Amino acid sequence: SMLIRQLLHRLGRDGRRLHLQPHERGAGRQLLVEQMAQYPPLPLSSGRDTRQFRPSPCQAFWLRPAVLAACLMVLIGAGSVTAAERSLPGDLLYGVKIHVAEGLQAWLAVTQEAKARLAVSHTQRRLEEAARLAAAQRMSAGVLGSVETRLQAQADATARELQRLQAGGNAEVAARLGSRYEAVLKMNERVLQSIETTVQAHGDEDADAGALGPVISRLQVQGAAAAQARSDAEAQVADAGLEQAKASADRERKTAKQALASGQTKFDRRRPRLTAEAAAQIQAQLDSARQALADGQETYDAGAYGAAFARFQAAERMATGAGLLLRAQEQ
Repeated sequence: SMLIRQLLHRLGRDGRRLHLQPHERGAGRQLLVEQMAQYPPLPLSSGRDTRQFRPSPCQAFWLRPAVLAACLMVLIGAGSVTAAERSLPGDLLYGVKIHVAEGLQAWLAVTQEAKARLAVSHTQRRLEEAARLAAAQRMSAGVLGSVETRLQAQADATARELQRLQAGGNAEVAARLGSRYEAVLKMNERVLQSIETTVQAHGDEDADAGALGPVISRLQVQGAAAAQARSDAEAQVADAGLEQAKASADRERKTAKQALASGQTKFDRRRPRLTAEAAAQIQAQLDSARQALADGQETYDAGAYGAAFARFQAAERMATGAGLLLRAQEQ
């Protein structure tokens, strides 16, 4: 028990040093809510004697103090996970980031929606890693091969989770997450193209960023496939019936408005730190989102709720893209 208390003390100490990104905090919150919904507490009036609780063999294993202590040591030993969060392919702690931190997230994602949401988030991570490597001109041949392999594996996993979500009858959520996935692919394609162009413009013909061609081509193919899958999910929403399509459009309009308002607020706050070119690109993206939202409202007022849902999705996708561009500039 003394060992566990010491480990918990270290966990609290190291936890105060950990600064998560907004999208990471949101993902954690979402996973917690889904866990609470999946395993609600038993009411005290249920008549069940909680003293008679008998864990399954698997639960008993994980509840053993020695196993808990070992897990905590792995998670917080020397602050490894905290340091690993910013690691890149080729770094010593990258394996901790992939296999420990992200492995724990995958273990906590018990619903199909949670799994699909996490897959999209991990795709974004893999692409950010590629961009940071390229910007630092660390994209050697060996690292490039590893990056391409992980990107393809993550893309396949994400497409698979989104297909399962749609096949399970949750077309609205599949369309929403598919739309975000499409935005992630397209915006990161733009980011990588910009990095490649910038490095080559400095006259270094042997620059590592020149190796990004295959990665960018792969993103273009994946983006086209994601757009088709998202369109199929939107069509499924439109075919679900008038009332259901209207309810889906209502929810998507609210989500798009929130994404646009949040994106504009963050951009306005950080605009002074951006170059004029970057600021113009992000503002143009936000303006396009605002126009798509207005177009969606006109379509909604005309009673074409399925088409309105698609336009609201486009607005959210553009607002998400603006946020991704802003995040890339900050990194």
